[in-house]
Amino acid sequence: MAAPTYTIDATWMAQVVQTAQWAMDAGLYAFVNTHHEADGNGGWVTFPADPTPVVAEVTAVWTQIATAFLAFDSHLMLECFNEPNEGGGGATTQAMTDLNQYLVACVNAIRGTGGANATRVIMIQGIGASPSQTGINSVLNISVIDDPNLIFSVHTYYPTNFGLSTTPYAWGSASDYTSMSSSVTQLLSWLPGWGVVIGEWGSESAQATANRVLHAHAYSRDTAAAGMCSMWWDNGGSYAIFNRTTGAETYPQLSMHSSPERKRALRVRVPTQRSPAPDELNHTQAALKAHIEPCPKKGMADCPREDPNPPRSLRRKVESPQGVVPPPKEEGHGGQQTD
Repeated sequence: MAAPTYTIDATWMAQVVQTAQWAMDAGLYAFVNTHHEADGNGGWVTFPADPTPVVAEVTAVWTQIATAFLAFDSHLMLECFNEPNEGGGGATTQAMTDLNQYLVACVNAIRGTGGANATRVIMIQGIGASPSQTGINSVLNISVIDDPNLIFSVHTYYPTNFGLSTTPYAWGSASDYTSMSSSVTQLLSWLPGWGVVIGEWGSESAQATANRVLHAHAYSRDTAAAGMCSMWWDNGGSYAIFNRTTGAETYPQLSMHSSPERKRALRVRVPTQRSPAPDELNHTQAALKAHIEPCPKKGMADCPREDPNPPRSLRRKVESPQGVVPPPKEEGHGGQQTD
């Protein structure tokens, strides 16, 4: 892509649109993002002292992406960036300041294409998508933060000595469960009333399967109880839980549907100005109690919808839990809870 138009290759864009359409045809919900463009690994989204040229490119690129998906319904959602951060994962003040400008440019570009994109769900992240209060608070100051159809994504891998490590750790002690539960509660206190998606979590295949199962069941249960939507990161490698060639589950014990707590699919809704939007992403505790019902394993789209006229605002007030002991603080980025 070259200035000033930064035109995306038409063949590439068509492939992305086709892939998203296959997801729609299968009754799924899908996010489209610019995945490795802003994570400090050589992408075009950098974090310079003068971010003006990058803002122009973000605007041009996201205007094209949003236009390409204008005809899709609310099953299709957009995410501006993935783990945005400068090279080396510095999470500096400059990087956070730049990121805020890029997020505003992204949201305004999408909304500016009109139609379904005027109210389409957009997912945003703090620096590195990390569960860091500093990074989260920085994004909460952007000028478009009151857009009612924004949701917040965090990548956790909690605890990192298990979720991001190949060194064996026998996860499953009483303190492990307590710390995990507290980490989820802490995120809620940082994002009161927000729709929260755990956009990546999981554990390395090097860990003992029995411990991975205990961890997965506990984390999926805790995040569901908190009204969050959690998405296992299947990278086709050390986090893979199914074979991408055959479709077979390689770790059926880790499948969300094989877990006793998840056999009832979580159905909650994201209200928008148009009509009931995606069912699984209203993330308030009150809605959780009202919207968990038995549901077919074949997909969320087969579930009946309870409320044809949900409230307009995505972010209903959620009181932060009080008196919770925070989990141990960890340094770093990408799944490490700080502050």
